[in-house]
Amino acid sequence: MANDKIDELIAVDKWVFETLRYTSFIVDFNEPAGLQEWWKNTTKLPNQEYTRKINGYTEKGLIENNELLMQWQPGRIDWLINSPSNNPESNSPINNIFNIGSIESAIAEYKTLINNWLKLPECPLSKRIALGGIALLQVNDRETGYVLLNKLLNNNVTLDVHNVSDFIYQINRIRPSTSTPELSINRLVKWMVAQLTLFNIRIGIDNSKMINSNNGLYYVRVEFDLNTNNTYNGKLDGEKQSILLNELIDVLRDVIYNGDK
Repeated sequence: MANDKIDELIAVDKWVFETLRYTSFIVDFNEPAGLQEWWKNTTKLPNQEYTRKINGYTEKGLIENNELLMQWQPGRIDWLINSPSNNPESNSPINNIFNIGSIESAIAEYKTLINNWLKLPECPLSKRIALGGIALLQVNDRETGYVLLNKLLNNNVTLDVHNVSDFIYQINRIRPSTSTPELSINRLVKWMVAQLTLFNIRIGIDNSKMINSNNGLYYVRVEFDLNTNNTYNGKLDGEKQSILLNELIDVLRDVIYNGDK
C-alpha cells in the first residue's frame, strides 16, 4: 500500500475515542470535603443516579449524550466518560455505540469538564494523576489494520501482514515531564487490531435465535494509560494538575498522531 494512502487512512479525523478517564490519586484517604456537590458544581447538570457505600461513592449521568461516571474510593477519584452501549439497532458500532467523539472534539469537551472540577476550592490534593482510555480507527479488514500498525509502530516491530493474527504490542516509554521537572511521564500504550461482531437475539415462543448482524468490523485499537510516576513525593493542587493534564493531552496527541516512538 502506498505511503500516501496509508497517511490518508490514519488521518486524525478518522480516529474516535471509545472511552476517556481522568484519575487523581489523592493524598487523603478519607472522604473528601464537598464530595456530594462535585457533580453539580462540575457538570452543571443533574445526575441520573448515585450510589453510596462504606468506602465509596459514585454518581452517573449523561453529558453530550455520553455516559459520565464520577467515582471516589479511598485514595482515588475517577472521571470516566463512555459511549452509550445500548443501541441494538446500530450496524456501525464505531460510529454509534463505541464513539464519544472525534479526537479533538472529545479532548476539548473533556478538558473543560476536568478543569471545572480542578478549579473547585475543595478539589483534593493529589500525588499522581493519569489520563487513560481507548482510541479506535475503523479499517476494512485485518490486513489493512496491520499495514497501518506497521506505520504507527515506526518500524519498532515489523509485521508480515498476510500471515499474522492476534498481535498485541504493549510498551511503556518513560519521558521526563516538560512542565514539572521533578516528574516523569509513563506512556503506557497497547496496540492491536481487533474484530467486533454484533449479534441480535430474537426470542420467540418456540425458540430463540442468535443472528449475526454484521460480518465483523475491524479496527485499530489503541489503549493508553498516561500517568505521572509513583515515586513523586510532592503534592499536586488543582492548578498543578491542570498543567499536567495539558501535558498528558499533548502526549496523547503525539501517540495517536505519530505512533510509538
